[in-house]
Amino acid sequence: MFARKCIRSLMLALLFFTTSVSAFDLFPAPFRGEPGTVYGFWDFTTPANPALPEAWNIVPLGNYPVFQIPMGVEISSNMVYLNDGNINGWISTPGAFNILNFVIPNFVDFEPVKKLWIQVGYYNFNPNEVFPFVAAIEANDNEAGFVLGELTGSFTVPSIGYRLETWEIRPNPDFELVQFIVPPWVLVDKVTIDTISVPEASSMLLIGMVGLGFGSFYAVRSRRQLH
Repeated sequence: MFARKCIRSLMLALLFFTTSVSAFDLFPAPFRGEPGTVYGFWDFTTPANPALPEAWNIVPLGNYPVFQIPMGVEISSNMVYLNDGNINGWISTPGAFNILNFVIPNFVDFEPVKKLWIQVGYYNFNPNEVFPFVAAIEANDNEAGFVLGELTGSFTVPSIGYRLETWEIRPNPDFELVQFIVPPWVLVDKVTIDTISVPEASSMLLIGMVGLGFGSFYAVRSRRQLH
């Protein structure tokens, strides 16, 4: 069932990609909206820092409570907000790798695994092919204490400024801090984070199929890769 959802997501995204250059939510998490999921979307329409998500949803998991910590993002003081009517977001200043810290609350439950599906849209004004990426996911569990996430898959489409990463955390924490690294002259304009509590590890994404599916389109889309 989960694999079929991944394949369906891939087919819809490929159809979308052939007709549009927008990278927003290109591959929605196949588990979005299921019990025990948390969803947050940042569009950076204002220079607020820290910033609440423009859209969010938390789907209850039985009677388990949500850990009481605000969902939001804190932007490095060395990043500059840009809004010229066509592009809006936070750009990393020259000569520095800057940080975006996203705080995501979870359910206080007993499922052993937390999975994360992270998408970022960006503009690259750097002469090199660079992109924002998640450097680490730090989390806290009441019983296990401090835990770290593990990257389980990723792919990037520089021609449209899109990156997808999947992560896994064991044991399942009560909240996590997702730390993005943004290279110099890269602007982050959209971030979507989905999480789910699951009973055991499962295939998160047919990441190879996704990357292969984009291969034939990779060279012809160049809206965001500036030379």
